[in-house]
Amino acid sequence: MKIEQAQDPALPPSPAKQALPDEKPDTFIEADIVQEPLLQQLHALEEKAKHAADRAAAAEQRCAETQAANAQESFALSKANDTIASLQDKIEELEANLEMAMLDREMAEEKTESLEQEVAQLKERTEELALELELHHEQATAEEVAMPVEQAQLQRQNVRLREALAKLRDLFHETDEEQKREIGALRKELAEAGKIQTEYEGVCDAFAKAKHVAEELRAQADLAEHAEEMLEQLTEQNGALQAHNESLLAEVQDLETLRAVNDELEETHLETEMQLQRELDARQEHLGALRAEKQAHDAQLADYDATLGQFRELVTSLTRELASLRGKEPERVYAPTLDVKATKMHQRAIPSALEQLDAEQLRKQLCITRAYVPPAFWSVDYDALRSVLFYERVARLGRIICETLASGTDVQEQLLARALDDALVRECMLRHALAHAAALAQQIAAVLGSAPPDVFIAHAQDHIEMAHMEQQLREALTTLQDDRFEESSCAQTCARIVPLLESVSASLQDYETLADLAAKEAGSAALAAHDVDTLLAALGYTHQMVASLDAPSAPLAKTCDVLSSLVHTIRRAWLPAGKMRKHLSNLYSTGETIRLASVMALPGLGQLSSTLVSGAVAMANAVGGQIEDNADALFAAVQGALLNVDLDMFQKQATELASTMDALCAVTHNADNVVQIVVDTPWEARAVEMHAEMRRNTEAEEREAALNGCLQALYKDLRRRDDALDAAALKVERVKHQLDKAREMATGATDMHAKVEALEGKLREAQETVPSAVQDTAQHVVGVYDLRRALDTLRQENMYLRSSAHLEKLAQLAPLATPPPTPPPCAADVEALGPLHARTLRLATLPRVVNVAQTPEKGWRSVRTMPRGQYVQQMEDCARVAQSIEALAQRYEVIRYP
Repeated sequence: MKIEQAQDPALPPSPAKQALPDEKPDTFIEADIVQEPLLQQLHALEEKAKHAADRAAAAEQRCAETQAANAQESFALSKANDTIASLQDKIEELEANLEMAMLDREMAEEKTESLEQEVAQLKERTEELALELELHHEQATAEEVAMPVEQAQLQRQNVRLREALAKLRDLFHETDEEQKREIGALRKELAEAGKIQTEYEGVCDAFAKAKHVAEELRAQADLAEHAEEMLEQLTEQNGALQAHNESLLAEVQDLETLRAVNDELEETHLETEMQLQRELDARQEHLGALRAEKQAHDAQLADYDATLGQFRELVTSLTRELASLRGKEPERVYAPTLDVKATKMHQRAIPSALEQLDAEQLRKQLCITRAYVPPAFWSVDYDALRSVLFYERVARLGRIICETLASGTDVQEQLLARALDDALVRECMLRHALAHAAALAQQIAAVLGSAPPDVFIAHAQDHIEMAHMEQQLREALTTLQDDRFEESSCAQTCARIVPLLESVSASLQDYETLADLAAKEAGSAALAAHDVDTLLAALGYTHQMVASLDAPSAPLAKTCDVLSSLVHTIRRAWLPAGKMRKHLSNLYSTGETIRLASVMALPGLGQLSSTLVSGAVAMANAVGGQIEDNADALFAAVQGALLNVDLDMFQKQATELASTMDALCAVTHNADNVVQIVVDTPWEARAVEMHAEMRRNTEAEEREAALNGCLQALYKDLRRRDDALDAAALKVERVKHQLDKAREMATGATDMHAKVEALEGKLREAQETVPSAVQDTAQHVVGVYDLRRALDTLRQENMYLRSSAHLEKLAQLAPLATPPPTPPPCAADVEALGPLHARTLRLATLPRVVNVAQTPEKGWRSVRTMPRGQYVQQMEDCARVAQSIEALAQRYEVIRYP
């Protein structure tokens, strides 16, 4: 009996499945039919509403701009008038201040000259008094015995002269200080005069601009006189525009009505779409339920097939037993057995056939899906995605080779069996190199999977530039599968791959994320575990070689004990290292990791294990090249290898490694330290950008830009017309304002004529009373003249009385010293004295003023023509004349008297 005959009849199809229609529902067809005209009508209504809204906005904006322009121009006109008036007042004030400053400066210069003359006179008087005092001293010394009374008088006179000299000195100091203060004040006033000059120039420029503006305003006023016809035209245009505006408002109302209808249609469309979506979701849920039911039925059928197969095997075995008991083999037994075997073969091929079917379906689905992907993805992002997958493949290949090598040899078993050799040490180092390359590749993939989109795209060509890495690792995996694996070739491949990966990892240091942290933690744990394996192999091999000596010396025996203790310490760290590696690897695969603050000791652990591995491998290499049978050579090699090794420090570091490994293992297995890896992938951001780019309608944007250009042109035309209308209205207002002013001026002129007539009447009345007033004035003048003569007489008598008292005092004084005779001047000196006298007179008669005329039109003037330069030039002329007079006086030793 064949297996098909024993199968149960097929189950009838589910009624829910029969209810599923094969064609599109009528609801969708009706929606599609109704949707197209509605969409067209909707677009047309939207365009009309948009145009109406634009027109309404333009009309409102035009009205607002007209009102704003009128207000701004009226305000600007009033402000310009105020500015002109203020500038004129300021100019008058500055001119008055400048005149006052010039007058004060002239008065100060005259006062300074008079004070200088008084100081010179006081100095000369002081010299004369000093000479008289010396003469009195000489006369007092000569006539000390003969004239005691005159000596007393001279002493009193000397006392008085000293007091007079002290008063003169004090007066001179006071005068000097006052002159310094006045000079400082004059300098300040001069600086202020310069500032005033600058301000005056600026005000003049502003005044000129204001005058120019006033002229323009006058010209505009003249033009406004002939603007009545233009005003009528603009009034007609304004009426036409108002009528057009009313028509536009009517259109806007119609479009608003259409928009309301459009909104209702859109709401209906949305409700229909939501209803259809709900029906679609319900159908999908029903389809999912049917699929689940189908899977349950498939599982049930598979269970039935398995039960039937077991039953057939039982029947076959029972038939064989029965045949053996009867001593014959019925031919009918072979047919079911052959059929059963064939069915089992097909059953074993079913999973691979299903997997092949799934793979084909996935490839076909991928090919179909590629047509829906935007072209921008294939240009850049596809290569970047392939680079990320490339690094993940490199990491996976490295781990596969490493795990395959580790599965073939167990370091713990060989250590216990004392079957360690240098090949195992090299294999452990190779596994460490492969793990290092895998950790770097995994870390790079994690960084690229969480980096910004620009970094993600920047490494789009890595899978092409570094394709040789994957090829070499695949070749190594193939040779390992075919038992042709070469450790040296694989080690060279790792030596070439690791620097390239390190350079890529170093370029990505600025983009550290939580995924990068998880990859680094898993990689560091894997490297630490391989370091422990290498330490066990190297130290165990060294201990095995040292312990193989027949009669080791006492130092070597002690070294053997230390090596044994080291091996025991490293074995204690082997178990937590493996647990930590597996746990962190499982966490990384599930999207979790350990928080950084809890594993801060992990980088230091990697450095410590690398240091220990270097020392242990060096010792193993030193003793590994010797033959065990040659005891002397082995003894010398062991001594040379251990000569430069500090085993105590090595023991401390190994103990620290074991304790740190235990602590980190406990920390990593604590559930409180586990955090979820949540990162923003760059391809999601790039997908959002692509979708946004795809949503853009270039043609619509271009059409909108063209329409906007047309609208702007229309706005400019309307604005130009509005400006012309506003300008005409403004001109009319100005004309009205000028007419009002003219009326006011006429009224004022009439008032002025009345006032002039009144004043003329008063003048005539005053002229009638003038003769009597003239006679009274003449009498008063004669009386004032007589009084002045009497006052002069009294002043002369008073001066005579005062001078007589002074003359009596002067008569009592000693006679004055006569000056030495002066030589007559020569002809050359007389000729030089004439020009000097003329220069002095010209300098004395020149006015002490400077020219502050307006700046020329070119806007530039020399330093000498500026007020400060003119003042400095005057001071230089005075100094040169004074130097010439002093030189002439010193030459002839002229003695000047007050």
